[in-house]
Amino acid sequence: MKKWLLELKGNFDSRANLRRASVNSSWLFTEQIIRLFVGFFISIVTTRYLGPKGLGLLSYANSWVCMFSAFASLGLDGIVVKRLIEKKESSGTVLGSAFILKIFGSLLTVILSLVLLILFGQHDFQTIILVLIINLGYVFLPSSIVDLYYQSKLKVRYTASVRTIVYLVITILKFVCIMAKVNIYFFGLLFSLEMVLNAIGYGYVFLKKEKPQLNFDWLETKKIISLAFPVFLSTLVVGIYLKIDQIFVGFLINKESLGYYSLAVSLVQMFYFIPTIVIASVFPILVEEKNNLNLISYKNKIWKTLKYLSITAIILIICANICSEFLIRLLYGQQFMLSVNLLNVYSLNLLPVFASSIFSYWLIIENKQRYGLYFQVITLIVNSSLNYFLINLVGVMGAGIASLISNGLLFSLFGLFFIKTFKNGVK
Repeated sequence: MKKWLLELKGNFDSRANLRRASVNSSWLFTEQIIRLFVGFFISIVTTRYLGPKGLGLLSYANSWVCMFSAFASLGLDGIVVKRLIEKKESSGTVLGSAFILKIFGSLLTVILSLVLLILFGQHDFQTIILVLIINLGYVFLPSSIVDLYYQSKLKVRYTASVRTIVYLVITILKFVCIMAKVNIYFFGLLFSLEMVLNAIGYGYVFLKKEKPQLNFDWLETKKIISLAFPVFLSTLVVGIYLKIDQIFVGFLINKESLGYYSLAVSLVQMFYFIPTIVIASVFPILVEEKNNLNLISYKNKIWKTLKYLSITAIILIICANICSEFLIRLLYGQQFMLSVNLLNVYSLNLLPVFASSIFSYWLIIENKQRYGLYFQVITLIVNSSLNYFLINLVGVMGAGIASLISNGLLFSLFGLFFIKTFKNGVK
């Protein structure tokens, strides 16, 4: 009887956790939907207002800071959430140690981005001021430990609500700035202001609902650093990889050319969420197949997912190439028509990016993430070299070609390693 009651209690607890997880996910999903639709609309209005040169200047400053943003997070987020779940009795120590690390990381981001910007010869006054303004927001990024705390408690509705409200406020302010015909510095300031308001909102929620006792512990700090370091390296490489083409265009040509290119990039990268959603539904099944040693079925499901993602990418590429001229003229106006050919070429990246995504998750299942880092480093080196060579050779179109070759190389490395692993027998 006692055993049956314990099993019944376990079932109720399990269902309660499932409900909490579902509610948790629904808040995150709602936040992303709002950002997707509202963000797309405001981006059209903002892009038309700034024009190619203004958009290029803002994109260059954002891209430059984003390349160093890995230092602000230090790869801590997932590790801290895991530690908070494992060490509930000493959550204050985990949060306090992570908070100090994030302060250090945020300051490092600000210093590195500004110093290296000047050292590498970018002495344009507007660019330096914009990078400085955008960097101000990163000083407030350590407040994100509040979000990590609520992630561990499956209560992200508190922080998701804060982010959604702040995002809508910033959107309204962007419209105000456009109506008031302000200069470009205000748009950089709004980027920082969003981080500041999020920090204020996080602090208000945390102090109102919790009794925080944050403590710094050197042993806990060393443990977090050791666990997060591989994640930090991977995040740093990916961050540079995603932005290096825009940096090269702005540096080697001019900010106006970057404006045309960044519009094409943003339109294509809008669809990068599709593989994440598809694989999120497949991932638990793949883990189960692997654990049950159903290796043939496991391999077939990976190939089937790869096929469906590839077909989706091809359809999107065809649509982009057919509709690009009409959409850009309709949404962004005649001033951005030079983005049409760039969009046609850059959209080809959808195929290798979509296809590679399943292999990234496969490496996680196999506990071989280090190979993903090796492949990313190789492609980063190739991508940087190609960008420098091709942009000097054929202009801004060279950046799109360099990205396509690099993403194709990354997919080839993933695919060959996958085939070799199964040929030798999955362990």
